[in-house]
Amino acid sequence: MNIREVAQEYFTSITTRLNPRTRASYSQRLNVFVAWCESNQVQLEQVNNELVHRFLKYLYETQKPYGAARTHLSIHTLQGYLRVIRSFLMWCLEGDRYTDFVSYRTVMKIRFDQSVL
Repeated sequence: MNIREVAQEYFTSITTRLNPRTRASYSQRLNVFVAWCESNQVQLEQVNNELVHRFLKYLYETQKPYGAARTHLSIHTLQGYLRVIRSFLMWCLEGDRYTDFVSYRTVMKIRFDQSVL
């Protein structure tokens, strides 16, 4: 299943539930993840703990943090990306449309592991 199409549906669904700043933050972070998935030819059903950690490692190694003294994104920032990805996947489980592509068990296994960075 094309992850961008599902993400667009998710963005539409959160427009009324979240305040504008939170929604913008979710959209920004999830769009970064979706773009990474597309560049790595990842489909929705392939998202799992290992893949999310590959993405977080990519962010840690390639993204420039705010602040001149910092060399990498903070653990707090990376955990924020993880929370947004998990929220998106949990939303996929709420209805019947995406349960063939996302497993509850797989989503529950997605946890932050600093040792993979």
